[in-house]
Amino acid sequence: MSQTLPAPIWQNRITGHREADPATLAPNGSNWRRHPKRQQEALSAALERVGVVQTVIYNVRTQRLVDGHLRVELALAQGVTTIPVTDVDLAEEDEAIVLASLDPLAAMAEMDTIALTTLLQDITDRDGIDDLLASVSSHAGIDPPEARAVLEL
Repeated sequence: MSQTLPAPIWQNRITGHREADPATLAPNGSNWRRHPKRQQEALSAALERVGVVQTVIYNVRTQRLVDGHLRVELALAQGVTTIPVTDVDLAEEDEAIVLASLDPLAAMAEMDTIALTTLLQDITDRDGIDDLLASVSSHAGIDPPEARAVLEL
């Protein structure tokens, strides 16, 4: 009796990490995310202030980006010659699943307004990132006077 086994749980699809010229990383035509100027400016400010803390994801099988389109666009616009890349090997259907779900899965996390308010107040050196932090606050529905009141509870 032949039995079909399920795919391995938590199968590692990462094939490597490298530095790459952003011009060699083809965008994914199925990318459904659009990056408004406000987001571009916020990410640019974060990259200028802190630097790179996350790789872009590139599918070696299809030779397309899976995540990090805006980081690649900013690198190209600013003349950055190499960026960190995580290579993965995904079939086209799996690539589509990741492309459709990666950001929305992160967005499903619930917000702890008090923890975020505390975190934002702990950032005392806001040089060059005021707009970024204001955007985070605004997106979270936190305004500075309300933030102070939340902490006093």
